[in-house]
Amino acid sequence: MIFNVLKLNNSSKNKWDSITEKFCCSDIYFKSSYLFLCSLHGKGEPMLFYSEEKQSKICLVALKNDISDSIKFKNLIKKNEFYDLSTPYGYGGFLVENEEKNHKFLDDFFAKFNEYCQNNNIVSLFLRFHPLLENHKKIKNFCNIFKIKQTIYISTENQEEIVENMSSKCRNTVRKAQKLGVVVDIDDKKNKDELIKIYLDTMKRNNASKYYYFNKKYFNYLAEDMKNNAVFFCAKHKEKLIAFSIILYDNNTSHYHLSGTKEGYKNFAANDLILFQAAVWSCERGIKKFHLGGGLRANDNLFAFKKKFNKQGALDFYVGKIIFDEKKFCRLVKLRSINNENFNPNDMIITYRG
Repeated sequence: MIFNVLKLNNSSKNKWDSITEKFCCSDIYFKSSYLFLCSLHGKGEPMLFYSEEKQSKICLVALKNDISDSIKFKNLIKKNEFYDLSTPYGYGGFLVENEEKNHKFLDDFFAKFNEYCQNNNIVSLFLRFHPLLENHKKIKNFCNIFKIKQTIYISTENQEEIVENMSSKCRNTVRKAQKLGVVVDIDDKKNKDELIKIYLDTMKRNNASKYYYFNKKYFNYLAEDMKNNAVFFCAKHKEKLIAFSIILYDNNTSHYHLSGTKEGYKNFAANDLILFQAAVWSCERGIKKFHLGGGLRANDNLFAFKKKFNKQGALDFYVGKIIFDEKKFCRLVKLRSINNENFNPNDMIITYRG
């Protein structure tokens, strides 16, 4: 077996996409453009791990981070001493096909993957699996897996099914927005600066964590470099922009990515109308599923908001971890414990990140 590692840059992106597109279940979260987007947010160096043998193949896209860059380890460890991997914000994990045709294929891959990570000071891997793909099942023998909550998807096979699966409350809020004169357009990015302001104001009102404060470069990249995989839905009232959502998409699946609502317009139900229109738009493009994601926590208000778009649309969301070097992992946990009396090792799956 040949074990391949590819680092993402301008010259390697075509090769990157040619590999991930070999998998019939691949989507936007595995594309080079999305990994570039994540790196703009300072979330690590994009890497692709890949093997193919006869008809069997596997790949993982991940972000490599120097653990010394974390404020939690400031002045505790040296630069380039410890790294870890994580799948990008969103939904990913391993893509695996035809592994059953070669009973040693996964054993051989993970042996080489572990060896590579140990030789390159990579301590652990944190995985966000893809609820629509249920790809946690493929590697359950090689990874610690945890179910943490649920996400919601809308079947967009046809418009009648979209409406039928909505709760009566959801249909009413969509009609309410329409009666109030809210109109949803696909924006040509001319309102991008205003959109960014609405987004940041929304994050402040919701006391969002620092992670969600995406910068202008992030939005510019979405608008320009990902224009074939990202669409901006903007809700207006009397020609005034009051809400927006950014939807990521590919041939088979669309994903609810970011949104914001102008202060004072929450009761206009603009976001309800946007998501309904985005589902219809997905259907018209031949996209079969529109994934809304979940809440910040299990069964919170955000999850309840999304669930009303499909009463039968709940999917289990799993995360996982692989520890490549137990000794280094324990050392990092010990450093946190010594230097932070409030450190709780049970707070996070990757314990030393807690």
